[in-house]
Amino acid sequence: MAARISTALLSALVVSAALPAYALQPLDVFVAGGRAKGPDNLEAVANRDVTDAQAGVALGRVLPGVSARGTYTRNQYESTVQLPAEMGMPAETVTITPNDQLDLFLTANVTLVDLAGFWRVKSARLGHEAAERNVEATLLAVDAQVVQDYYQLVANIALVQQAIISLNVAKESYNLTDAQLKAGRVAELDLERARAEVERNVQQVTEAELQVSLAATSLETLTSVKPDLSQPVTIDEMYWRIRSIWSWSAPPIR
Repeated sequence: MAARISTALLSALVVSAALPAYALQPLDVFVAGGRAKGPDNLEAVANRDVTDAQAGVALGRVLPGVSARGTYTRNQYESTVQLPAEMGMPAETVTITPNDQLDLFLTANVTLVDLAGFWRVKSARLGHEAAERNVEATLLAVDAQVVQDYYQLVANIALVQQAIISLNVAKESYNLTDAQLKAGRVAELDLERARAEVERNVQQVTEAELQVSLAATSLETLTSVKPDLSQPVTIDEMYWRIRSIWSWSAPPIR
């Protein structure tokens, strides 16, 4: 009996070893997605741009400024003055108010002393520098979360494979127990135990697949990159994928 059970287990393991996993993208694809489209990173960059604009506004208030303004006036009547001739020169007509009048006003503002304004400029610059550091810190935090979620997804995929293997073993054990029951070698209780073991493994497979779906959704939310769970790969490929994660290093912050 023990020999037959061992043979059944070995057969199930050999068959299940060929089960497919998922063609998950490399880790750097998700890291790049998190840096480019991650909500936290986008928020940090937007806050940095706001502080940059605020620093520019504060600086502009203390710098010299020039303004220009032009006006056009249409007069109903033209006003002129006739100057008499002098020293042999002919008489001259001078226009005081023309029919079409153009006026240009130029104004220059120069700040001499504005200590409060200078301190506001310094404060705005410090706020911009703090926002720059926050962008870098957010990038690192998002990278860490992406790597953690990627590890979790890979582990859940492997858990699904292991659960399927256990289910196949439980099914083979049930079939063997059923055959032994028909031969009168085991009791009905043994068959019920084997059936319960099959149901327990079915539940484990379902729970493992749910965890894969949840982990994939979390990773997609963080990076805006949908994990590819459609194309099958072999278990050996998944093994080398995990080995590549161990040797992976994050790209530099730009």
